[in-house]
Amino acid sequence: MTSKKRNRAVGFLLAASLTGAGILALSALPSDGDGPRRPSVIVGHAKEALPSSTAGDWVSYADHVAVVNVVSENEQPPSAEEVQAGEGYISRTVKIDVAQKLWSRPGAAELPASVTSTVDGWSFKGTTRTPIAREGASRLEPGHTYVIALARFADGQWSRIGSGAALPYDGAVVGNGEVMSKPVTTQKAPLSAMIEGPDLQTRAVAVVAKGQAASALAGVLAKATPDPVAVQNSGLDPVARYAKVTGQTAPTEYCAAAEPFDAASGSELSKTELADYLEVLLPYETEDHAATLTTLISYFRFEAPQTPATAAKFAAARVEFTVRLRQQCGFEVRSLTPNPAPDPTTPVG
Repeated sequence: MTSKKRNRAVGFLLAASLTGAGILALSALPSDGDGPRRPSVIVGHAKEALPSSTAGDWVSYADHVAVVNVVSENEQPPSAEEVQAGEGYISRTVKIDVAQKLWSRPGAAELPASVTSTVDGWSFKGTTRTPIAREGASRLEPGHTYVIALARFADGQWSRIGSGAALPYDGAVVGNGEVMSKPVTTQKAPLSAMIEGPDLQTRAVAVVAKGQAASALAGVLAKATPDPVAVQNSGLDPVARYAKVTGQTAPTEYCAAAEPFDAASGSELSKTELADYLEVLLPYETEDHAATLTTLISYFRFEAPQTPATAAKFAAARVEFTVRLRQQCGFEVRSLTPNPAPDPTTPVG
């Protein structure tokens, strides 16, 4: 897979090809004002491969937690097929400058002073683009400050470990800043309310640290306990580490059935063939992943008018499937752009 295609695969889901986040449903939040309105943001409800909400999650799967500034963003052009169709997905990368390290995992790779990360982009139709965001999560937008739990993944990229691993931090207060492309604010909270209590390990960091300074969050992380299996496998990247924690293994039969999607196979598949092979995989999938395959199958089987929301839903399903095969089987997945079927009226030879 080329780096451009890989970045597009990463783009829709944070930490993407690595955390395995998958959008299972999409909804739209309307813009302010009266009359007919386009959504101001398309909301993805994600099932992610790495947990990222609690202090225990952060110290088990992150390499560093830091205060960062998002200083710039760059968009990656959509595919030629999407440009021709007039709708699709625009991937986005952001440059992140590290302002202050709050916590580091023992033995973790050194965190660079600046990293580039692929994050949620935009759905577009014609000349109109709509931001895509995960439910309740920050998009990471220029001009804002965040506290982020970062990790270096198997391909060497640095990214947050999941949608719960970035907290808005404008004005040096956790909870002030950008969430889902909208400004949010909070009030200062007493430190004792944050760091005391038996449920520190399981409460969401966003709740525990709300209204606090980053230094107080560092104290929370110092008190948190990583998963012992994650500690035993600290030399693995976060996804492989979590697989050890949950006892996941590569499903041999599933990967054999998915082989036509492996770029190494050299397969060039038509829409019908793509749908057929996806249907072969359905019996192996959980309910959530089966819903993703059903979205792809419907797209390849039926020629339905595409709205920004349905185009984004297909793009998300395509990414989730690509990520799952890479994670489960180690495949570099071929492009899911169908090979045109031969015209039956055209003579062969």
